[in-house]
Amino acid sequence: MLSKKVKGEVTIVLMVVGGIFSFLSNIGNSWEHITQNGSYQLGLWKICASSYNFICVSRQRTGTLKTTQTFMTLGCLGYSLAFIFYVLHVNKMFTMKLLGGILNTSAFCLLIGISLYTNQVSAREYTFGWSYAVGWISVILAFAAGLLCFSESLNPFELVNNY
Repeated sequence: MLSKKVKGEVTIVLMVVGGIFSFLSNIGNSWEHITQNGSYQLGLWKICASSYNFICVSRQRTGTLKTTQTFMTLGCLGYSLAFIFYVLHVNKMFTMKLLGGILNTSAFCLLIGISLYTNQVSAREYTFGWSYAVGWISVILAFAAGLLCFSESLNPFELVNNY
């Protein structure tokens, strides 16, 4: 069984790495690669052509793409809010259950955003890029950090001694 200190340290590492991955996934222009008629990279916000000079233009925003962008941004902001609450938790102002709830909400936002992109926005003949993969990793890290927060607040020995 991990001690509370170790769980707290693992939680902060997962949270920081997941937040960085979420941010990189949001700003990365490599969600999909197109190799037909040249080489193009599609991000959430831009389409980039990698010819002799790297040219990027804004992406046409459909309703589903706007929803994906919104959920991915909310997930990234959720990580930021979780970090603030972790700092406040160290000062004993909030519980780890609240932090776990914020992280799991952030993970659900990211999960909805990436799932929408996968099912509605992406073209089946294109290949997914590093930004897309990093987005999925940030979902897993948010869920893991959130579960650690909930498991830290549960102590099975206290439950046994209360009966």
